[in-house]
Amino acid sequence: MLEEIRLFFEGLREPPPKWPENLSAIDPGAERELRAKSEQHWRLAMQALDEMETKIVDLYDAGADVPAAIDLVDEVVAIIRRKDKPQDLRVKEIGQLLQKRS
Repeated sequence: MLEEIRLFFEGLREPPPKWPENLSAIDPGAERELRAKSEQHWRLAMQALDEMETKIVDLYDAGADVPAAIDLVDEVVAIIRRKDKPQDLRVKEIGQLLQKRS
């Protein structure tokens, strides 16, 4: 199960988006600002993904002592295994589940 969790989250990680050069010859400052915001958004998304994975792995590790943790991890893995839904929808569903249980 732990390997499934790790593989799922690894599949969601992607490199930062490539940025076209000379996008705006009219206002290079606006281009730099837009690019910085885009890179910041990507970094925050990857950080949130890392934090979510860490929380689930910690629950998995605590499962031996806390039955509720086992149930939550089982629900997360059931969502991960739903191949009929795209990964982005499944990760949102996992996030909602974790929020409800917090």
